[in-house]
Amino acid sequence: MKPTVYFAGKIGPNDWRHELFPWLRGYCNDHKGLLNQRLARDCGNFIYGGPFFIGCDHRCAHGPSQHGAAAEGAGGCISGAHIPDLRRQIFDINKRRLERANFLFGYVESIDAYGTILEIGMASTLQIPIALRLPADPDLWMTFHAATKLYDGTAAECWQKFQHDFISQFYTPVVR
Repeated sequence: MKPTVYFAGKIGPNDWRHELFPWLRGYCNDHKGLLNQRLARDCGNFIYGGPFFIGCDHRCAHGPSQHGAAAEGAGGCISGAHIPDLRRQIFDINKRRLERANFLFGYVESIDAYGTILEIGMASTLQIPIALRLPADPDLWMTFHAATKLYDGTAAECWQKFQHDFISQFYTPVVR
C-alpha cells in the first residue's frame, strides 16, 4: 500500500510544491478539476493527495483568499459573487483529502498561513503524523507541539528528510 501525503503550506505563485513536483504546474488548469474528489497523483512510492490549485505563476489565480482556484480566463471565470461558494467547496474537498491522508507534510514559510495552521490542527485531531518546517517564531508554539517531526532547510531538503523518515518506513515496493 502506498501512503497518501497531504502537502500543507501557503499556496501562491511560484509555489514551493512546484520545486518538488514540476508536474503540478499545469496539472489542473480549471477550478472544476480542482474540486474533483478523486483527484490524486501516483508518484511512485507515495500518492500526492492534495491540495491542488491552478499553477498560474502570472498570479491571476492567486489574488487575496483565492487559494489558487479563482482565475479569470483559467478554464472558466469565477466572479467575485461566487467566491464564497468556491471557498466552501475548497474547504470541504481539502478536508476530505486530509481525512484520506496517511501523513501531512507542511512547509510553512510565514506565520500568516492561517489555512495551513488549521489543516495542521485538523491532522492532529485525526492523529495523522505531521512533519513540519516552521519559521522561527514564538507565536507558533502550539503548531510546533502538533508536529510529529520538525525539519529545517529548503522545501527540497525537508522533503528528502521526510521521505527517509516516513515514506521509506511505510512503503516497501513489491519486487518480482
